[in-house]
Amino acid sequence: MSPNLSICQTVKNHFHILLYLKAPIPGIVIALVFIRMKKKQVLIVDDDVSSAETLAEFLTSKQWECVVFSEAKQALNYHGNKPSAVVVDFELPDMYGTELLGELLDRCNGSVGIIVSANPSWEIRQKALESGASYFFPKPIDLLLLLEKINQGSCKIRN
Repeated sequence: MSPNLSICQTVKNHFHILLYLKAPIPGIVIALVFIRMKKKQVLIVDDDVSSAETLAEFLTSKQWECVVFSEAKQALNYHGNKPSAVVVDFELPDMYGTELLGELLDRCNGSVGIIVSANPSWEIRQKALESGASYFFPKPIDLLLLLEKINQGSCKIRN
């Protein structure tokens, strides 16, 4: 074994473990282990740029990584990390948010699905829940409540 060996591996896609082995004195090995949590991710799809930016800035300040798209097709072409939560506007220029959410939740099994809309009618709320959304939020979004629901859902997913 080399006196200076570095190993990096991902465990259950949640942690990075860095292991450094050094031999400062022959015959003695010191192991230092550093564990760093990977940031949980939220996928946001909203054609209202201001609303999407506000939500992303807020969640980023709460230690969430955000991936933001303004169109459904962009989100459907995303092949990055599996998000812990998906937040989708009900009315997008190229697809209804309920249809998009259904497709994204099929891909991201276990993610929390959230529909947001400036039109909080009963009909839209029903469509949101029928599409697989765990929650519906009218705009302007109650950011603290949304964060609470994302965190609750994320804990259920992880445990």
